[in-house]
Amino acid sequence: MTMNTTNDEGPSRWDDVRKVLLKAERDGSGVWWDDEEIRNAIHEAALKGIEVKLILACREACASRGEFLDRVRSMKREQPCGKRRILAVDDEKGFLDTLAMNLEDLNFEVRSESDPTKALDTAREFHPHIILLDIVMPEVDGLQLLSQIREDSELKDTRVIMLTALASGLQAGGVTEHGTLFLSKPVSMGRLVHCIGEHLLAM
Repeated sequence: MTMNTTNDEGPSRWDDVRKVLLKAERDGSGVWWDDEEIRNAIHEAALKGIEVKLILACREACASRGEFLDRVRSMKREQPCGKRRILAVDDEKGFLDTLAMNLEDLNFEVRSESDPTKALDTAREFHPHIILLDIVMPEVDGLQLLSQIREDSELKDTRVIMLTALASGLQAGGVTEHGTLFLSKPVSMGRLVHCIGEHLLAM
């Protein structure tokens, strides 16, 4: 496959990607980048309008060269660049601020709720596509909120990603019924964005 940089949008998008790849190589972390097949696939994704940060998040989340190559080739403009709504519920305001800043930078519409007792009302008002839900919180914990969400006629089918620093008998990385995913904290932004994209594609 020949890299075509004559597309009107292509050069600027590809230049952004190329700069990141070159920096990764200089830092010694660019083993996967130094491959013509992967460079071509990334270039095609850039020409399709995929955000550079989404490509890099995919790179961070994938465990092998083959998985990364498959993911990049299958990326579409809508994954997850559209204005999708995400509600983040966590009693740590600093974490919520950082999370919102990163997700809004990727063109998500984000609502944060630090008071778990208000989370259900906020979700009914906001109608999120995905809820990011911490488990350990005062007054109402994340598992109680998850049960309330699943019993709510408006919210029962909403995708939920649980974030937990405690195993609590739950298998981190596992998916339960209703598409609930459990991720261990701290979680990298690349891993989280990858999982959000997977959930959006499954909707």
